[in-house]
Amino acid sequence: MRFLIDAQLPPALAAWIAERGHETAPVADLHISDASDEAVWSAALQTGSIIVTKDHDFVEWATARRPNAAVVWMRTLIARLDVVWDSLVKALEAGALVVEAGRP
Repeated sequence: MRFLIDAQLPPALAAWIAERGHETAPVADLHISDASDEAVWSAALQTGSIIVTKDHDFVEWATARRPNAAVVWMRTLIARLDVVWDSLVKALEAGALVVEAGRP
């Protein structure tokens, strides 16, 4: 899987996900860290990436827009992400458009 890490999340998250065997890119690496949500959405669609974000706008867009991008909505500390990571990936592989990390 390929993940696009939104600007409000630490770049270390990209390294953490890459250590688990996935392609990652912080938006800063694509030179769009100061760009609009539209630009981030477009980059995700162009690269086939799943957006990892704290921004609820992307959650709404994932189900309302076509074409759509999948979204991991970060609602937990990164330190706790390890606990839910496997189930999060399985949900995305099964076709989930929005996965809320940090909710039971």
